[in-house]
Amino acid sequence: MRALDASEGERRRIAADLHDGVVQDLAGTSMMLAVAAQQAPTAPRQDLETALQAGADSARQSMRQLRSLLVEIYPPNLRTAGLPAALPDLLAGLTARGIKTELRIDDAVELSAEAERLVFRTAQEAVRNVADHAHAVVVSLTTTTGGMTEFVVSDDGRGFSTDTMAQKRAAGHLGLTLLEDRARSLGGEFTVDSRPGQGTRITLRIPT
Repeated sequence: MRALDASEGERRRIAADLHDGVVQDLAGTSMMLAVAAQQAPTAPRQDLETALQAGADSARQSMRQLRSLLVEIYPPNLRTAGLPAALPDLLAGLTARGIKTELRIDDAVELSAEAERLVFRTAQEAVRNVADHAHAVVVSLTTTTGGMTEFVVSDDGRGFSTDTMAQKRAAGHLGLTLLEDRARSLGGEFTVDSRPGQGTRITLRIPT
């Protein structure tokens, strides 16, 4: 039941992201270029170049947003591309929104295919939370003592209380709960450390 609810919620979120993000941006780009085309016969060359450059910049930003969304909908083959290739694509959407991102990956990390998928899904969930309220995010994947791999996503956003998290779960926002369940099934643990005004730190620890 949790999986079905999460799937429905995911479809609604993707539709909202498309409508409020890329669709609105492309509509604005279309209008801007239409005005530039109408004014082209009489507008100064410099003004026309400025308008065309702004349109090109807007189109590139929309492409980055769509690419990031496509990565969420249909992740790359992690066993072929690997997390070092997949995670930057996922973070590209934050960069396009002006959020500073930093990615640290330990080359010594070796994970099973199932564990890699869990790391990627954890990154997806964290990125969704970061996109709404943070200015910077740091993502790290490292090995630790005791044969464990640690994946951490920390941001400088507004944070939230434990009561807020409980309310979200009660309202059907099951993303974090599903990740916690999956981590436990792999012999690991999933924790969320957050306080109002102090950002959020999501940590996944799983056996290497």
